[in-house]
Amino acid sequence: MSKLNSLILLVKSLSKSEKKALTLYSSQTKEKKLYLTLFDLIDRDLYASEESVIKVFNEKYPNSSVNANAQYLFELILQVIVDLNIKKNTEHEIYYSYLKTKILKERGLYDDSLALINDTKIKAERFGEYNLLLTLQRDELKSDFLDHFDHIQENELFKKQQDIVDSLKIIRQINEQSFLYEMLRFKIEKQKIINSNDSYAYNDLLISETTLVSNLKNEIFQVNCQHQLFQANYFMSVGSYKNALNAYSNLNNLFLENYHLWNNPPVFYFMVLEGILESLFKMELFEEMDKYKNQLLSLAEKYPFTNFISEVNVVVFIYSVKPLMHNKEYKECLDLIKLYKNTPLDKLSTLSPRLFLSLAICLAAIYIMNGNFIEARKQLSPIIQSNTFAKLKLFRAVQLLNLIIYYEMDEKEYVESAVRSIKRNNKKTNKETQIEKLLFHFLNIDWVILPRDKRTSLKRNLRSEIESMNFNIEDIQLMKVFDFSRWMKFKLE
Repeated sequence: MSKLNSLILLVKSLSKSEKKALTLYSSQTKEKKLYLTLFDLIDRDLYASEESVIKVFNEKYPNSSVNANAQYLFELILQVIVDLNIKKNTEHEIYYSYLKTKILKERGLYDDSLALINDTKIKAERFGEYNLLLTLQRDELKSDFLDHFDHIQENELFKKQQDIVDSLKIIRQINEQSFLYEMLRFKIEKQKIINSNDSYAYNDLLISETTLVSNLKNEIFQVNCQHQLFQANYFMSVGSYKNALNAYSNLNNLFLENYHLWNNPPVFYFMVLEGILESLFKMELFEEMDKYKNQLLSLAEKYPFTNFISEVNVVVFIYSVKPLMHNKEYKECLDLIKLYKNTPLDKLSTLSPRLFLSLAICLAAIYIMNGNFIEARKQLSPIIQSNTFAKLKLFRAVQLLNLIIYYEMDEKEYVESAVRSIKRNNKKTNKETQIEKLLFHFLNIDWVILPRDKRTSLKRNLRSEIESMNFNIEDIQLMKVFDFSRWMKFKLE
């Protein structure tokens, strides 16, 4: 990805307060700043692309380098975000405090450095930053060593060494648990269904993880959080949905009980709730989703930041639509669009690139299933044409949905050309999936010219192929966005 394209995505991810901070930072000097012009070009164009930005910038400033300004602006935006997060993000604040301890030590202010180390250690332990806690503990001992142990007794030295051993145990515990959770997720993603031959391997993982957690004496938030995630994913995989739901409920309560660990706004908790909604949707526990959607909406009330509110509303909208789409209640989805019209759907510029694409895909899918292909095309065409989002995972689904729209509109030449283009790109990256191959084959069939008996036979074979297909991890990721196999079966009917 080019630096300019990265800059476009970074600008699109900025909140209103971050944009304001960038403007204030730049206003400290009166000289004309071309990088701000570049920022405005990107910010004002919802579908800004490399080509459009370069063209306009070069027309206005033919003697200036767009790449040099893009590089400077990229670094400046990162600096502004870091400065803002130090004030409102506890994790950033703790690491910033650690940097200050190093500066004080370098300047020979050892007493001040040690005092700040002690203060930062307390915060690091409270907020679960155990890797940083270990670094601070080692720095403290190093300072004592350089000071020839002048102000420390043997029992104090032993206590500090024991604290380091305890930190190492916690870090090791978290890592071992992470390894088990990652292995479980790997098996789930690679093998969609657990059969009797695989159950022993899954049960061994469950026993290992439960034993590991039960041996931990300390109440560690990260460990408890990951334990509930492990339990939820395991029970979902073996079809024990009641136990999975119980684990998700425990996970939610764990966050609610540890309010002091939330950032401002609580982005990580937001992502956890989003993950719970996706899991409940997979389990088809649609009624249970209401509880977590309400939890999200309550977050938006407590943290009234424009971008955060928009992102919460988009996620709530998407997970209100998904059950309706699953139940083929397509017209009800249109009613939901009207209901949300003045919330997230009119504020696309405030969304992160991921949710911007997610919403566009969701709206396009609704319009496709309601036969409104012109409106569906409006959602995706600007994204396809700008190509800014080409490196994001969701762009692949956008391309396939766009093909379906043009297929439905009987634009055969466009479909053939677009399929060739996607195939060329897939060949370069070696990433073509089974669902893509099948969809390309389906879109290439000219049903009109086929004799009736051959058409009937081909439909039967395609249905059988779709139903018997074992999708790989790439297919599963695409199908999360839009069920392409279901659409093909729908068309075959």
